[in-house]
Amino acid sequence: MVKKFILFVLIFISINIIAITALTFYLSHKVAKQGFENWQTESNLLFLKNNQHYNLLFMGISHARNLSRHQNHQRVEKILNKSICNIAQGWDDDGMNVQYLYLNYFYDTGNKADTVVFFASPILFYSDYLDNNPLAYASEPINLKFFWLNVIKGGDDKWQQLFYYVRNKFSPYWLNMTPNTDTIKTDALSKMDTAAVNAGLKDAYRDGMTQMIFEKKCNDLKKIVELAEAHHSRVIFILPPALFGTWPGTDKVIDYLKQLQPVYGTTYYDFSNSVTDPSMYYDHHHLNTKGVVYFTQNYLKPVLGK
Repeated sequence: MVKKFILFVLIFISINIIAITALTFYLSHKVAKQGFENWQTESNLLFLKNNQHYNLLFMGISHARNLSRHQNHQRVEKILNKSICNIAQGWDDDGMNVQYLYLNYFYDTGNKADTVVFFASPILFYSDYLDNNPLAYASEPINLKFFWLNVIKGGDDKWQQLFYYVRNKFSPYWLNMTPNTDTIKTDALSKMDTAAVNAGLKDAYRDGMTQMIFEKKCNDLKKIVELAEAHHSRVIFILPPALFGTWPGTDKVIDYLKQLQPVYGTTYYDFSNSVTDPSMYYDHHHLNTKGVVYFTQNYLKPVLGK
């Protein structure tokens, strides 16, 4: 009797595991089959195909992703006359190590980029919480290659992230996901609000500005550069604009970027103070569409449009 009961339990558990796994893949595919483009989603895996060649690969956090949102992607491609893939991530979902994982996936699926353009927002160098967000992959479909990549190269909280990566396929957030049809971002500031800037900086630097975190993120960035170099992509760093100018810690970031130059042949451009008109921002460090076009024409094109 005991053996039969144990056998029954094992069969019951196995059937449930198979059923849940099948349902997870079905729900993932149900959203993924809609055919997302780079500018229509915050996800990378939903739009990224295999064996593609791009002139430019944008990386970073929301300051870089914003160059694709609201169909800015097509505007930037037209101004630069370059094909662009944007794997940057916003919404606190993305740190330096997460970007490293996405870059691995980009190359592992046979994709190529002539130039990796890394938007080196200083907050990336001081924020461990960005890499440890449990919902980092909430927008991604189930992909076994990407899952395994996280198992072998993921960060400190990879198991929690992978748990929510799978679990989220049953959430309304995932099930209601459709291609974003926004065509322009017109929200604009009229002036700088110092109190709002200070509150935003306090939230952004919630991990403080410790040397330990800075060194950890520099090491992750070095891995990104070495991976790009191994795949014959040159690397350019851009410090993006903010209405308040330079972020805390910018000097240390630039010092580190200078150290990379003679070793890897990288270059950097500090555009922190390049856009000073409040009407070109929808908050104090994100450009609206007017700002994206202005910044691309006047600052990115001379650097990337060659």
